[in-house]
Amino acid sequence: MNKIILKHMATDAKDCLLDWDANFATMIFTLRVDFINPWLLLSFFWDLHHRDERFEKTKIIGAIAITSRFQTRLALPSGTTFSVRAYQPFSMSEARKEPVELEFFELPKES
Repeated sequence: MNKIILKHMATDAKDCLLDWDANFATMIFTLRVDFINPWLLLSFFWDLHHRDERFEKTKIIGAIAITSRFQTRLALPSGTTFSVRAYQPFSMSEARKEPVELEFFELPKES
């Protein structure tokens, strides 16, 4: 697992310690956190190709590409795990593009 501390720059909110592992053989991306702000998670995905050269080499860059290519899982200390998907909301206007958003779906607990 790789560890990184994500910092809130514009607020005094608590920093977030994130453990992550990207398995390119199984295409499973695992994140372990106590808590996370969705905006910090989006920024982590966007900068990931600077932290791990495999993402740069394979051109898997950004939240949409990562969550489309990998089974992305967010695991909490409570044992609850979520599937994470990024998407670009549809906009009726060409001039105004909506920002990327994340969806979290709770996964059944493994026994």
